[in-house]
Amino acid sequence: MSRIPPTPKTAPPARRWLRPATRSSSLAVVLVAAALLLPVGMASAASAAPAQSAAGPVDTQNPVDAQRAAATYQALQDNLYIPQYRLYKKSDPKQNFGYLWDFVNAFAATDYMAEIPGIGGRYNSDMQARDQGIQYYYDTQETNPAGQPQPPAYASGVRPPLDSNQPTYYDDNAWVGLDLMQEYNLNQQGPDLAKAEGIFRFVVSGWDTRTTVACPGGVFWEDVANSDRNTVSNGPNAEVGLEIYQATHDPYYLTWATRMYDWVRGCLLAPNGMYYDHLNDSGSVNTALWSYNQGTMIGAGTLLYQITGDRTYLQQAEQTAAASVSYYNSGGNLNHQPDVFNAIFFRNLFALAKINHDPSYAQMAASYADTAWLQNRQPNGLFTDPPGGESAENQTAPMAEIYALLAQSPPVYAATGSTSPSSVAVQPGKSGTTTLALQSVTGSPQAVQWTASAPSGFTVSPSSGTLNLPAGGSASTPVAITGGSADGNYQVTFTFTSTSGPIPATSVPVIVARPGDLAPYFNNAGISDDTNQAAGNLDGLGYSYSEQALTAVGLAPGTAITSGGVQYNWPGAAAGQPDNLTAAGQVISVPPVAGATELGVMGSATNGPSSGPLTITYTDGTTQSATLGFTDWTSGSPSFGNGTAASMPYRNSASGTSQRIGTKVFTTNIALQPGKTVASVTLPSRANQGELHVFALGTDKGPLTTGG
Repeated sequence: MSRIPPTPKTAPPARRWLRPATRSSSLAVVLVAAALLLPVGMASAASAAPAQSAAGPVDTQNPVDAQRAAATYQALQDNLYIPQYRLYKKSDPKQNFGYLWDFVNAFAATDYMAEIPGIGGRYNSDMQARDQGIQYYYDTQETNPAGQPQPPAYASGVRPPLDSNQPTYYDDNAWVGLDLMQEYNLNQQGPDLAKAEGIFRFVVSGWDTRTTVACPGGVFWEDVANSDRNTVSNGPNAEVGLEIYQATHDPYYLTWATRMYDWVRGCLLAPNGMYYDHLNDSGSVNTALWSYNQGTMIGAGTLLYQITGDRTYLQQAEQTAAASVSYYNSGGNLNHQPDVFNAIFFRNLFALAKINHDPSYAQMAASYADTAWLQNRQPNGLFTDPPGGESAENQTAPMAEIYALLAQSPPVYAATGSTSPSSVAVQPGKSGTTTLALQSVTGSPQAVQWTASAPSGFTVSPSSGTLNLPAGGSASTPVAITGGSADGNYQVTFTFTSTSGPIPATSVPVIVARPGDLAPYFNNAGISDDTNQAAGNLDGLGYSYSEQALTAVGLAPGTAITSGGVQYNWPGAAAGQPDNLTAAGQVISVPPVAGATELGVMGSATNGPSSGPLTITYTDGTTQSATLGFTDWTSGSPSFGNGTAASMPYRNSASGTSQRIGTKVFTTNIALQPGKTVASVTLPSRANQGELHVFALGTDKGPLTTGG
């Protein structure tokens, strides 16, 4: 039986609340203030000052994560906050300030900082500053695509006169509503609840009432004609409505929130219990499995269970959680998600854990957070998100939130391990070195025994030992790994024993490759067969090159090709198998090709154009720096002086239906130093945006790589 409630006829009247003296006296006053250019130094101390230093007493339950949260939040404020406007810095050069998507995640970090036992009170003034800053985005003149008035809402950019007009998104408003309700649940201030109610009325106005489209209903993503309908425009808004219902017991909110939740389950539920991203009017579904979509639907199901007592909702939340934990814990899938998506995922898992007490959720979050602290934290305290593509705020604020979530409970692990470099590449029978490190996450010293296990034919030296960790400190040791005789991608795993508590095992990938063998480095399946399109996923969104389309233009598996005067070997991997590598600092050894004057790289960018620094090492030990840049694979005009190796009329989709959009494979040529021979090529550690995909290396005198 369907649980879709009937469409409510009218919204309840807006509530009126008296504002305490510490807040602005009315919304109108805040809006007037937001329209003024505040001179530097004129903001109130409560609004302008970032949170107190991380120094000082912290939560005794979990001092390490509390300290990490405080330090990360402080770095966010020191580097990216603009106190005189109570806003954050721009990520788009065409804007003056950050987008609403940037602001709401800093807002969420502030709210979760205020929840940390022992230090949360330090962030009360910062919450007030977020309340004031968010009003710069407030638009009282919202209209729908037909030009009809809508309830006020928050635009995606700061409103004039401080910045330019920007569109309004229903998911952006969900995040504002959740931030306000999080704050309301902390301080029980009526204005926060009233603003959230206003947002929800705006969202309800975005419900699709058409009956002629596929899967009728759902809230649009953007407030424009022909917008897609997304999990992210319905799931988090359902959470907003359910939290408002808990505060007001007004059935309007429960009815509409349930309606949104049921629409997502009916239209975007994947067979494994996870949720796809969105669908269009014709019913074509984008099958990307973003972590924040799973999180918000887990959260909505959890709230529905708490409100109704119907265990079906709890079972649905647990099913999605189990499927998500399994999916994101395999194949590095969690690390392919932006930190900002994962923070939303974890916050909702933690909400479910308060009911079912599943320890795997916190273990997953702790492992993720510990690794990020060791590998992604920069000298200025900001974080660099490996997938890229997000603003600086959305790479650091989510980590402050995750540490704040973890700080509310005792540590999950006694320590966490890592290796640097995070992977080792060697030729058959040769050795490489990595440093094994342990970071304590407890307030007591501990001696940790470690043991390495390796594949047959490998040796690890030393293979075991003891690391003595000071309280909250770290220790490390170098480890040499000798590869076996066969090319391939392997793992060496380190396990740990400590009387202070459990420590998760850590593994280091070991690539064994003869010079020129690119296949062991492949980490992405970017080509699929037309009859099995879901097997490929070049861009992380479920799209891939078609093997048939590539073959038709001369790029059959294993083909030798000359493009732009450079000779290449196209990968020979079977469709749906790894056939390219995303650039992440890999050092590719190549066979010597004498007399070459040009190095060529064949590939493309996804979510580009993308570029990054590349290093060429010659056989005499000297190096040469260059920039590797690729045009986006669906772009009509090449960037970076790229040549076009192949052009196809369509691409494949995980939905099983090819998309009629032009796709290309590009080449870039780099002049080599005269008289020198290339020994290796070090790819960019990351792209400036999107991802760089490499299929082959070559020179004007012969190919440098084979693949599969």
